Amino acid sequence: MTEHSSELSQHSCEEVSSQKMIDRNLSSYFFPALKSLLGLGIIVFIFSNIPLSQVIATFQNLTLSWVLFLVLISIVLVYVSVLKWQILLSTQGIRERISHLYGLYLAGYFFNLVFPSFIGGDALRSWHLGRNQGQRKTAVATFLERYSGLFSMLMLGVVFVFCTDTMRQSEKITVVLLFLGFVIGTVVLYSKALVRGLTLIPKVGSMVAKQGALFQEALRVSTSCPRDVLVVIGLSFLFHMLAVVNVLACAHSIGWTQAPVAELFIVVPVILIISALPVTPQALGIQEGAFIYYLCLLGATPAEALGVALIIRAKAYLLGILGGLYLLLSARQIHKQVA
Repeated sequence: MTEHSSELSQHSCEEVSSQKMIDRNLSSYFFPALKSLLGLGIIVFIFSNIPLSQVIATFQNLTLSWVLFLVLISIVLVYVSVLKWQILLSTQGIRERISHLYGLYLAGYFFNLVFPSFIGGDALRSWHLGRNQGQRKTAVATFLERYSGLFSMLMLGVVFVFCTDTMRQSEKITVVLLFLGFVIGTVVLYSKALVRGLTLIPKVGSMVAKQGALFQEALRVSTSCPRDVLVVIGLSFLFHMLAVVNVLACAHSIGWTQAPVAELFIVVPVILIISALPVTPQALGIQEGAFIYYLCLLGATPAEALGVALIIRAKAYLLGILGGLYLLLSARQIHKQVA
């Protein structure tokens, strides 16, 4: 009787385990597919409301010289980010050629073509470098790079809130609230007691604990190398100024020459934060919708706003393709060395 009960219990456990595995497999396929369908649905909705002929008409102003200039801006933007990353890695005792880091950064764009948000590329380029240099060190450097970028981006937005009277109060309040949220998040991560308390929350707890540990380590690095961190913050401000120049150049390239600069410093941070949400693969549809909403507030037509969004997406895809080529060439080089 006992043996029979034991067999039934074992069989029941195996059934439960199998069911959990099936549920996990379904979730791993279902949610990515759902996100992709959502992104495609938003794109279809956008193009059903903005005539394709109007969008094509905006691109008639795009010349080869503009294309080359826009690509150059992307190259410089990536270079500034890589320079930040290199400095922060050096504070961890990691010395890497900037050409290699540049390639890995482009590889991050390639990973972002597959993963649901900009976070995927960051994690994977950090992991790739950390295989030889130490995962903890590269994770801290990557965390600090993104943290300093978020700080400078929101700080610039708040500064320009007070530099314009034409922007709606709701958009100004949004930027200020985002900055306050950033400050509150910083306070939470700074407090070990608060982090320990939040770790008790199911599902969210492990993520908070990981980010809290990274923040504490990043804080230690910052206090030990304050000059390097100040240089990184300065580069972060430069990067986000160039990010606004990037949007401004995209606007001018398709004929929207009246784009207001001060207002762009307010809305671009909001657009970038919305685009980083892991809702659809590489914010497909989400990013376009954000550009249309906010740029139309600044005086762009829907077709012009969509044109800007499409150019920025095309540039991200170009960087991703270059990143994929870098990974392919690196793999071939390693294969030749082994052979």
